[in-house]
Amino acid sequence: MKKINLDKDILTDLYFNEDYTAAEIGKLLNVSSSTVQNYLHKYSIKIKGAKYFHMLPKIIFSNKQYDFFDGLIFSDGSVVVKRKNNGSIIGNCQVSCGFKYKEFAEYINKFLTMNSSIGIKKSNDKRYINTCITYSLMSPSNILFTEERQRWYPNGKKIIPPDFRFSPISMNIAYLGDGHLDKTDKYILISTQAFDTNSLENIIIKKLHDIKIECWLNKQNNIYIPKRSVSGFLNFIGDCPIECYKYKWKK
Repeated sequence: MKKINLDKDILTDLYFNEDYTAAEIGKLLNVSSSTVQNYLHKYSIKIKGAKYFHMLPKIIFSNKQYDFFDGLIFSDGSVVVKRKNNGSIIGNCQVSCGFKYKEFAEYINKFLTMNSSIGIKKSNDKRYINTCITYSLMSPSNILFTEERQRWYPNGKKIIPPDFRFSPISMNIAYLGDGHLDKTDKYILISTQAFDTNSLENIIIKKLHDIKIECWLNKQNNIYIPKRSVSGFLNFIGDCPIECYKYKWKK
């Protein structure tokens, strides 16, 4: 049986300084939440009640960070509800994302200054010769994300909110997360099939048309930007900010 020994300083830092719950720490350290609870008692670390996580100061984003946040949730990001095993809600919501590249997760964490944890997930997918490694980002719980959850998931399903913050920043991060540049026919696809057609047409497509970017929804409900508008779109969103996705800018 594998021997588990959790470091007191690391546990204290995650629990008090970064405000993770025992269950979240368990996921980070690859142990059960009960193991974390046992070590909290062992080290005489005072257990925080559920109400504590509702009382943390609200994160305040700048306008640029708000734009970035909307682009992230539009693409790879999710705002998740924290629940107990019995399904009841505990604390405020969190931002959660999964990535192929650690650099992308670190870039998001730095831009939003959320002090998020970045974990590693390994899976033996038969489609790959070697073990597939992905990276996950999980933010601390915060009232801001509870408010954004209500904005993005008003009925429990993700939508594009009518007040989506369309800007070069939001579309840059959206393209990083869900964009694809075809090297042969030189078109761009942005994966948007999870959203309803009306929202895409009336919010995203309309705003792209307003800045003279020709585009439409294809049969799969993804945004298609033809070759003649690729340069205009890339000029609008600006340069690639991270090395791992620079190939998406190379026409």
